[in-house]
Amino acid sequence: MLLRQGLGSSSTYFDEIDGLRAIAVLSVILYHFEVPFLTGGFIGVDVFFVISGFLISRIILESISAGRFSFIDFYTRRAKRILPAMFVVVGATLITGYCVYPPQDFVEFRESAFFAATFLANLYYNAGSDYFAADTEAQPFLHFWSLAVEEQFYILWPALLVAISLVCRKRPAVLLSLIAFIGLISFIYGQLQMQTDPRGAFYLIFGRAWEFSLGAALVLAPTIATRETSALMRAAGVILIAISVLTFTSAYPYPGFWAIIPCLGAALIIWPAHEATSFVSRGLKWFPLRFVGLISYSAYLWHWPLYVITKFYFAGSSLGVLAALLLLAITMVLAAATWHFIENPVRKWRPQGIFKPAIVLGSFLLFAGGATTWMASSIPREWTSETYIVREQLKRAAQGEQTNVAFFGDSSCLTGIHPPTISEITGDRVASYCMFGSVGAVGDAAAISLLKERGKLPDKIILVIHPLQLSRAAIPKRWKDLVRACSSDPLCGYSIAPESIDFGRLKGAFTARYPTARELVREIAASGSLVDPSQKALTKAVIDQNMPDSFQELQQPLLRAFNGIDRSTVYLLIPPVPLGQSDGGFIRAKKAIARLFKIDPSHVLNTPSEYPDSYFATRSHLTEKGRTEFSKAIAEILIQQRGNATVALSR
Repeated sequence: MLLRQGLGSSSTYFDEIDGLRAIAVLSVILYHFEVPFLTGGFIGVDVFFVISGFLISRIILESISAGRFSFIDFYTRRAKRILPAMFVVVGATLITGYCVYPPQDFVEFRESAFFAATFLANLYYNAGSDYFAADTEAQPFLHFWSLAVEEQFYILWPALLVAISLVCRKRPAVLLSLIAFIGLISFIYGQLQMQTDPRGAFYLIFGRAWEFSLGAALVLAPTIATRETSALMRAAGVILIAISVLTFTSAYPYPGFWAIIPCLGAALIIWPAHEATSFVSRGLKWFPLRFVGLISYSAYLWHWPLYVITKFYFAGSSLGVLAALLLLAITMVLAAATWHFIENPVRKWRPQGIFKPAIVLGSFLLFAGGATTWMASSIPREWTSETYIVREQLKRAAQGEQTNVAFFGDSSCLTGIHPPTISEITGDRVASYCMFGSVGAVGDAAAISLLKERGKLPDKIILVIHPLQLSRAAIPKRWKDLVRACSSDPLCGYSIAPESIDFGRLKGAFTARYPTARELVREIAASGSLVDPSQKALTKAVIDQNMPDSFQELQQPLLRAFNGIDRSTVYLLIPPVPLGQSDGGFIRAKKAIARLFKIDPSHVLNTPSEYPDSYFATRSHLTEKGRTEFSKAIAEILIQQRGNATVALSR
């Protein structure tokens, strides 16, 4: 017998688990709905992972122990449980999105739906969205990342359990040890990944598998000796989950060691097998809570699209408590209806004959279709930041209000321009249209052209170009390809065709490849063109005194966009370089760029040429403190320039 004594058969149902499901789903939903004080509600997903690890492993191990495990039966049950409700929600969300969203936004909407429906949402969002970032409020299928992780677990785990069960030959202690070892390896891997790729640690299964393994280990763990101990364990579990929900925030490095707390809380509730009659057990069995647990899957599916589309429709306004409660009520009504009319009837259906293998085959073909599409687009996806950057710049230009001052150029991101800080000091309405990436000129050109068309050009256009870009050698080959495509493509005017073959997928791996600015700087530093603030100056190579043709070529879209713009409104800002790196090239770079863009020398803002290495090591523009300090310095220059009418170029 592989299972722990006292657990019972798969027909044994633990009402407490439904209560735990309810706590998990309500934590996530209320956190997403901006309910105050529930700052750590995102841990509900971790609780779900532990529950899934326990329930799925129990089903598999009981079937193996009874000698009746069937992959076809297992995957048929999973497909019946997951797919119908998922397709209903995806379909309803797509129809609503088509009616509500403008065409340019619906393209990305449609693409994310495809990867959500093919169990690859975690890969998709790992390639472009930080779960805690503000822009995730525009991603209606973001929550499917956790369903994708679960589905990938369901694909891998049964075969693994069957294999190690054969090796263990009905030795539960050995099987438990192997499951614990798998969990330990996953946990260690996840902690290491948090240091190098925190987004991947959050979204991908390998760093999350330990949470499922923890649930699986509970199937084989020794039975708790007494009812009193069981009651204490469940009470402790609820307290740990409550602490997590009430005290964790998105600022925590997650899932790091902090994830142990809610997962341990879930395990302490699941582990006891006794029918304890404690206050906690009675609470978890409370029928309203249990009912929410029963409809938790549908509630989880519905809540986030409702929130995202509501926020979009009301132009991003924050939800009040009453609005959050209304959304919660709508979510529960839709979830109950989906559970009653979709989930239950399909679950009771007993497919016979060819239907079972057909369901399994269809499920795997669905996953294979998504995986094939994902892999086929891997090469262009490596640089789809280009398309994403341009689209984001266009969104800002299309939706933004009239500004007094606007910063353009990817160096205004790289050097940490922070519009709110500048606006607070100067009193101006300030915007920055830049984003990281190799297509600053294209994105800037698109944004400027769109602003011109809208009649919303800012009073002052400040172009921010780092002098070290003149010698940048890491990505120009791709830049040239892009510029060449733009030479005959209307996107360089003001818009971009989202499906353009030249630009690959809409959502790319840029932020996955560079989860922080530091990773970007490290790679570009290898070309000797930028500085890694963590290691001070990696190179003392001076700035190239001559402007290379490649730099002028990639600026052509931006130069065309400047046609017809009064140059008296255009200014140039050159960020500083480490001490000893300019060697006179800084001033020459200022003059060369000013000539290229026909900017009057008096409109070159007078910033220091160099800073000591310690500045870049401790107060870099890439740190939050550095962003604020640099933006304050820029604000002071703008105030000075305003008072003097012109700022002379240092000679």
